[in-house]
Amino acid sequence: MKKNLIALGMSLAMTMPAFAGSNGTQLTDSTFDDYLVRVFSGSESCGGQLIAGKYVVTAAHCVADAWGSKLSDEWMAISSDGVLTDEQVSDADLKIYFGSATYTSGTKLGVSAATLFHDYVYRYQNSSSTSDYDTEVKSEWAAEYGLTDDDVLGSFSVFGDIAVFTLSESAQQQTAATLITSTKSIDDEVDVRWAGWGITEEGGSAPATANYGYMTYTAFPWDSWWTQTTTADWERATTKDGSMFCDGDSGSAVTIDGQVLGYVRGHTGDCGDSDSDLRITAARFYIDWLAEQIDAVNTVSKKDLTVDAAGAHTVTWTIPVQSLKVDDVTFNPQIVDSTGLFTSDDLSNCEGTFATGESCEITVTFNAAGATVSSDASATLQLNDDLSIPLSYTISSTSSDDSSDDSSDDSSSDDSSSSSSSGGGGSASWMVLMALAGLALRRKSRR
Repeated sequence: MKKNLIALGMSLAMTMPAFAGSNGTQLTDSTFDDYLVRVFSGSESCGGQLIAGKYVVTAAHCVADAWGSKLSDEWMAISSDGVLTDEQVSDADLKIYFGSATYTSGTKLGVSAATLFHDYVYRYQNSSSTSDYDTEVKSEWAAEYGLTDDDVLGSFSVFGDIAVFTLSESAQQQTAATLITSTKSIDDEVDVRWAGWGITEEGGSAPATANYGYMTYTAFPWDSWWTQTTTADWERATTKDGSMFCDGDSGSAVTIDGQVLGYVRGHTGDCGDSDSDLRITAARFYIDWLAEQIDAVNTVSKKDLTVDAAGAHTVTWTIPVQSLKVDDVTFNPQIVDSTGLFTSDDLSNCEGTFATGESCEITVTFNAAGATVSSDASATLQLNDDLSIPLSYTISSTSSDDSSDDSSDDSSSDDSSSSSSSGGGGSASWMVLMALAGLALRRKSRR
C-alpha cells in the first residue's frame, strides 16, 4: 500500500502578496477554497472548515457568542458531553454560508446538530478543567516528542476550543483540506496561511468578502512560550508583513501547504501588531474526537470543469482523501469513464486500508491530450463501494457558428435568458428589431 504523506517540513514556494491594511488580502471566487465557510451564531460570526459536505469544524466559543457569554444560563445548561439539544441548536440560531468568498453570494445552510468539546464546556461551567483527559493527552504528546515529565512545566491542560456542527443538508464542495496529524517534522518559521471574514482593522466591522494572509509558525519546543503556558493543544504563530487574523476569524482553518494545522482561537494585541501571540487550536489533538463526531471520509463531493464554449480545455484536479472514520476504511480507487477523457497516474496512492487520520492524494486530469471537446462529459472516481466522486466537464453556453441560419441557436443555455418561443431567437430577435428601428430614427433625426 502506498500512502501519499505530504511533506510538511518545507516552506511554501510562493510569492507573498501585497497586504491591504492590517488584515490581509481580499479573496476572489477564483482564489477561494469552498471548504472555507462562514459561521453565524445569532448575530456573531466566525469561520469554519467544511468536511465531507455535511460537517463544519469551528471554535466552541463561537456558540457562546450567540448567548453573549460562556457564563450565561444557556451555556450552563449544556450537557457534560457537549452535545446541544435540538432546542439549544435552535436557540443559538446557527447557520452556515457556503460556496463564495463573498458570503452574501453563497448558499445559506441550516445546522441540525452541534457538539462542543466536553472539556471546554466543563472548564467554563466549573471554572476549572478536568485532569483525566489531560493526563492521557500529555502522555501521548510527550511520547511523540521524546519528552519526560520534567521537560513539561507545571500543570498540563487541554483548552478544547473546538466544535462540530452537522448541516441540515449536504453541500457539494469542490475543495477539501486534510488535517495535519503531527507537527514533528514541521520546521520553525514555515509560512502559515489564514483566511476568514474577520474585521480588517481595530474597531472596524466584519467584511462581506473573506481576506487571507500569512504568519510565521513557531515550531516545537517553543522554549520561551512554555514558561508562560502549558496548554497542550495550542499552536503558535507570529504576524508576518502586518497580516494576522482578527475578531471574527475565530474557528477559521489555518493551513500549512494546503493542510489544516488548526483553527483560530485568539490573539493578543491589536490587529497587525508585530509581536502578537497568535493561538491556534491544534487539529492533531482532536483527530479521534472529530472522527467520533464525523465518521466520514474528508474529501471533495465533486469536481467540475465548466467552460463557456467548446475547446481544447485541460485541467488537473488534486483530490485529497483522509479517513475521519472511527474504524479502518479500505480504498481501491478506479475511474469509471466511458469517454476516455478522465485519467490518473497515481490511483495507487490511495490503495489499501487507512486508519483514522491517515490520508492520501489522487490527481485526475481531464483531456490530457488537449483535444477539442465539444460536448459535456462525465465520469466517476470510485474510492470504494460506498464512496464515489462525480467528475464532469460542462459547456455552459453554445456558439452560433453551428447554426444553419441567423434566426436559430442564438440564446444562452441559462434558463433565465432563453425564450419559450418556437421561433428560435425569441427575445433576442425583438432586441435586434428594436435596435434597428432606433438606428433608423437616429439617422432620420440627423438629416
